[in-house]
Amino acid sequence: MTAKRTWLILLIGLLLISVASYAQVQTPSQTPNTREQVQTPSQTVAPPAVTSKASAPTIVVFYEKGCSHCERMEGLLDELLVGHKDVSVARYEINAPGSSALLWKLSAHYGIVATQVPVIFVGDQAIVGA
Repeated sequence: MTAKRTWLILLIGLLLISVASYAQVQTPSQTPNTREQVQTPSQTVAPPAVTSKASAPTIVVFYEKGCSHCERMEGLLDELLVGHKDVSVARYEINAPGSSALLWKLSAHYGIVATQVPVIFVGDQAIVGA
């Protein structure tokens, strides 16, 4: 189990490094004590939690159809997650109803300004842009 978790952390780290070469990495200005729910009219999503033994890691991705950087990121993410069924990925197309509002709320929660896609939220980090 420990080796599997180590590989998972390594793979997610590689994803962060590869996307960071095209992105601006930002961390929240302050880490909240509790995980508050982010709500929009059509959906409710909890901000991704730092990975713990009790819960599976969650990756939240915002993308736009036709965005070449988003497509590259999606391909890398899919490759890295092969065989890691315990990782959940929530994908939101930025032009879908409610997605922009959700991105704004998550951005405020993380203390960032997301002005371009892709945007990835993993643990306590947010990766913005291409």
